[in-house]
Amino acid sequence: MKKNFLFFASNLMYFKSLLPYIFLFIEKKQNVFVRVSSDNFIPKFFFNYYKISRPQSVDLVTEDSILHLAKIYKLDKKYKIYKKKINFIKIHLNSLQINLNKNLNKFEKIITTTKDLNYLKIFNSKSKVYAVGYPPIPVFLDLNKNKKSAINSFDSVKQFSKQHNLKNILKENFYNLSNFSYIPKKRKKKVVRDNAIIYHPGGYRNVFTKHNETKSKCYKIQEKIFKELCEPLINLNIRPLIKIHPWHAKFHGEKDVVQILKNLNINNKVGVIGENKPYDSCLEKSKFAIMFGSTSAYELWCMGYKNIFFINYYGNARAKKFSFFKKNFFNNKKAFEKAIKSKNINLYFCKDYLKIFNFFRNLKNTLKKDYTYILNN
Repeated sequence: MKKNFLFFASNLMYFKSLLPYIFLFIEKKQNVFVRVSSDNFIPKFFFNYYKISRPQSVDLVTEDSILHLAKIYKLDKKYKIYKKKINFIKIHLNSLQINLNKNLNKFEKIITTTKDLNYLKIFNSKSKVYAVGYPPIPVFLDLNKNKKSAINSFDSVKQFSKQHNLKNILKENFYNLSNFSYIPKKRKKKVVRDNAIIYHPGGYRNVFTKHNETKSKCYKIQEKIFKELCEPLINLNIRPLIKIHPWHAKFHGEKDVVQILKNLNINNKVGVIGENKPYDSCLEKSKFAIMFGSTSAYELWCMGYKNIFFINYYGNARAKKFSFFKKNFFNNKKAFEKAIKSKNINLYFCKDYLKIFNFFRNLKNTLKKDYTYILNN
């Protein structure tokens, strides 16, 4: 007998972890329900305005906004095929308890992500609840078993475990280590590495710019930063590629960055990767990536990409969680410029960094195993 499964996420971004599970459950002919926040009548221009106005909290979840997310992670073709088989159910977060109690007899099991564990107390005990991994926590959780977990799975990365309070998060729940479900298969290619990818932090996050700063101020700040980052790279014959944040604020999108580079007269020497554009091949050809605290670091490690430099001197709201990497974490411009000039950048990746990198690189995709487990437990 088929069961009903509810996939729940409070934020649109969390669906990148849930979509591969949703697809598999549909392929296995299960009844799939997906929580949305609104009916699917919201115009596209309104979603785009909402997204750039509230880049840190994209909680507008509709059929079409999920498609927007799916495009970023190359999951849109499957989503378009399977969408007809998904039962979308509107549940507002501010009345979550009422909505779930009203509909709970429909759902034998609820699948969420490790980002929504704070909602677990609201979920009625009649339904079994599971959580799949979302950066930075690479686990599959059975939240119904008060069984002693193998917390020693994180013994090799104690600093990471302590930084993210994993002991308290995982101690009461049974879990298995698991790669993030949407991570592509590792590709082993030997190519010439002559690029450097700069992960734009997106704006309005107290990194580069603050919330609701004016267009002229946002442009002026970005001009200064791009000049400081790109010119030393260009002088070393390393081509900078600026990766636009998929949830960027206004004045920080692809068109804005292109215009800023034109203002600096370096637009022919610096590439721009749009928010929905694939960049796997660019990553493979990059000597290193430059980040300001992005969770994309965990994704890159899972893909086997090691060379990441973390910059903390354009706002430390996000990068500080990587501060225990002493050699490739930079608090000033001088230290960063010294690193990129090094003939052997491997010297900048200490033992503790390599432990965490190898931990994530060696994670296995447990999607099919998790499906079988959810079905039988």
